Amino acid sequence: MPDYEALMRQDVRALANQYAFYPSDRATGFTFGADAVQTDMTGAFAGFKHSAVINNKTIARVKLELKESNGRGEALCVTPSLTATTGVPVYFLPWDERGAAVCLTIPNASTALPEDQHPSIFFTAVLSGCMIAFKGTQQNPTIYHCGTAGGAVGTATGGANSNKFFKDLLAQANVDGISPGALAGKIKSTDYMVTNLGTGRTDIAPNVERDLKQRYGSRIVKYVSAWGVCFGKRTGTDWKFYHQVNASIFYTKLETVIRQRQVSKKGFLGITKTRTEDYPAFAESDVMRVAKPIEIVRVFPGTGTIKQIDTISLLP
Repeated sequence: MPDYEALMRQDVRALANQYAFYPSDRATGFTFGADAVQTDMTGAFAGFKHSAVINNKTIARVKLELKESNGRGEALCVTPSLTATTGVPVYFLPWDERGAAVCLTIPNASTALPEDQHPSIFFTAVLSGCMIAFKGTQQNPTIYHCGTAGGAVGTATGGANSNKFFKDLLAQANVDGISPGALAGKIKSTDYMVTNLGTGRTDIAPNVERDLKQRYGSRIVKYVSAWGVCFGKRTGTDWKFYHQVNASIFYTKLETVIRQRQVSKKGFLGITKTRTEDYPAFAESDVMRVAKPIEIVRVFPGTGTIKQIDTISLLP
């Protein structure tokens, strides 16, 4: 089995080209009440919070394991912990399912510090409709994870305009000095998820599902769903952040099975005899799933596609 943690230390971007990352929502040992400074939002954003992770809770150790990822298929699961003594140190930005703009600021610290005091890798929780925003410089960036699962929040996020909702939320009362045009970069939900009209599903860009169905057939490829991951890499003092667009492909296989049928035949003196006969047939397997990275895009600073994966290679 590959040493995924060693591979991530060596080149997290190369690892992202091979495997779909699936980070947890928050680190083990992290609680928003104790480990983040929270401010209640008001007006149109009532029920949401602005949460800033406190400095001594920004670093977690992560373990990597290739396993089933919450019904999305086998992915490289990134499990962070504030209490673990082993694993790769990373800056980890959690997600607050109650509804929030959670932020974490990475210090412009000495590159001579050991990795458990100043990691060179960043992750935030998996993206399933959330928006990520960046502010500041490559040496001292602030990253925001804006989202909600609904639940107790009870505040609509504007539906198709959820990206505008979260941008306006960040601008409310000039939170952290953010004005509408002050964001240095962002990942919008529409960068990795689009609504497939008529189905109610939120999917990867339709061309991926279309291309797969054209190659393998709609009987084999049932549907494709999308999700995203934001990770970062520091080289020297400078950070670069990337968006990994992932697809969960739900598919079946046509398998040869042996079935039986009754065959009747008239014999001597017109007597009909019936016998059981085996014959080969095709049967569709149960629905399976596989998680694959589709595209890696640099989102801060600037933008630029690092790797786009040929859809032909997505299925086993």
